Amino acid sequence: MYSTDHERSVRGLVGKFQRSNRERVFAKDSAIVLLTFVLVFGFALSALPMAAMASETPRIEITYPEDGATVSGVVLIEGVAWDDIEVVGVDIIFDHEIEVEATITGHVEQHWYWEYSWNTSEFENGWHLVQARAWDNESQHGIHSIEMYVENEVQGENHRPEVTIEHPENEATVSGIINITGHAWDPDENDTVELVQVAIDNTEHWMNATDTSDNKTWWTWAFEWDTTTVENGWHYIVARSFDGELHSEMFDIRVNVQNEVNQAPECWIEYPENGDTVRGVIEIVIAARDDNEVIAVEISIDEGEWDEAIFSHMVEEVSVWVYEWDTTTVEDGWHLILARAYDGELYSEVYDIHVIVDNVQENHKPWVTIGLPKDGDVVSGVIAIRGHAGDLDEGDNVELVQIAIDNTEHWLDCFDTSGNETWWSWVYEWDTTTVENGRHYIVARSWDGELYSDLWDVHIIVENEQENRRPVVEIVHPLGDETLSGIVLVHGEASDPDEGDSVVVVLARIDHGDWFHTIDTSHDDSWSTWAFQWNTVQFENGEHRVCAKAWDGELWSDQDCIEVIVWNEMKGAGPGDGGLEATGIPPNVLLLLLLGGIPFVTVVAAAFRHLFGVRK
Repeated sequence: MYSTDHERSVRGLVGKFQRSNRERVFAKDSAIVLLTFVLVFGFALSALPMAAMASETPRIEITYPEDGATVSGVVLIEGVAWDDIEVVGVDIIFDHEIEVEATITGHVEQHWYWEYSWNTSEFENGWHLVQARAWDNESQHGIHSIEMYVENEVQGENHRPEVTIEHPENEATVSGIINITGHAWDPDENDTVELVQVAIDNTEHWMNATDTSDNKTWWTWAFEWDTTTVENGWHYIVARSFDGELHSEMFDIRVNVQNEVNQAPECWIEYPENGDTVRGVIEIVIAARDDNEVIAVEISIDEGEWDEAIFSHMVEEVSVWVYEWDTTTVEDGWHLILARAYDGELYSEVYDIHVIVDNVQENHKPWVTIGLPKDGDVVSGVIAIRGHAGDLDEGDNVELVQIAIDNTEHWLDCFDTSGNETWWSWVYEWDTTTVENGRHYIVARSWDGELYSDLWDVHIIVENEQENRRPVVEIVHPLGDETLSGIVLVHGEASDPDEGDSVVVVLARIDHGDWFHTIDTSHDDSWSTWAFQWNTVQFENGEHRVCAKAWDGELWSDQDCIEVIVWNEMKGAGPGDGGLEATGIPPNVLLLLLLGGIPFVTVVAAAFRHLFGVRK
């Protein structure tokens, strides 16, 4: 009985001692692990403010070909890169000298896939170092290197291909459209002709022939030549073939082109006759003929633009054409009428007559002038366009004056300031800020109820001060109403609508806290993209407001704000579990350490005191 109780007591004491010892050892080991974590993570946190922690360096791997692979020809190098934020580019570097850009083909979550087609024939046979380098949007990069062995076949000497012209024969007489044909071949085994070209007289202008061999060898080829495109007489036909590397020697023949010469058409004016007096709207009648066909007849009044007449009918081999002319569009007096015919290739000689226009003018056009602004003036803001208008006919008055700015299809009514309804003086108020700065023209016209005046125009330069507009900012991530925890990357975009102006800073704040600087991630100092890191553990669980604003050096943008939900789950552990409490450092103290709330040295000292049993 004594022995049993005694043994139990001893075993109980030993067990208690062992448990206490194990707990102390376990707690001590946990404290060492935690202390190591504090040393590493604390220094990392001390390097950056919490709102702008550095991202991880991107990592990259060449997945194909494998390291040590033997390659030839064109090889597709493939790989994957990953980063905690974004991979913005992948470079391939050959032998530390040649650097090219790979193509990013897509990404899944934080993995970016890329590829590059490598033409190994551009490199000497042997071992080559191939490196892939991935960049993130903070200009950090990671590199993966492999070696590959290039083994391409060494090609023998390439010989020139051959070509001949079989048709037409040398010194043949040709006309019209002919088929130039011939043969082409390559003397090298496994090499073929890839193209045959033909030149007529000028070997600086080559034209592609057509392969008629049916097996893509160009053994037979053809080229269609319209000989009417050259003058009658002797011409050279030259041919050459190409094997993808070398041209053949040129093969040439000469031929005598003899095409029928096309005769120019002829035309004459049937009505009116030379010296006639005409008035009102008249029909000018023109006759024309050609050895083939007249396809058009044109009329010009006083050597102005050529207008087409309309075909009327045929009289035997003569075609009759009609042109309607309103003589009231010209002043009374002598005028010149010109006519010419066209057969699709040649114009006839110009036929001309002179006529007298004598219209009874019951009404003359009114007139108008612009007095202000003057031609070449520089204007800004709202200006008064002023001028005069009148009518030469006795008893006739101007009824309206209009102006147009740049566009004479959009007329604006002016105001009569004469005081007697004659429009002797008129005005129009124009807001120059409705147009862009630069050169513009103002056009005026008057109306007498029947005819418009000739147009009067002045050219001016608009120079208005440009009003500065607010910049624009937007939070891209996170989205509104999103639930967040831990460290979150908040990023967005900013821009300025004014040409030559730019954003110079973007600030952000959480709830009603102080505004703090974000980081420009645009790589061109434009703040087109920006970011900061937010540790949500510093904030209570629940709804919070994140806002951003941009500054262009003069004006702030409107704020862009989003509402998010912070939900951080804090998990503790008992002493027997080796959790936070096993260190003897309260969890809230450790959290403040991780967030930079307590000086790093103070907490490290506290951890050492606890570990080695030192008391103040």
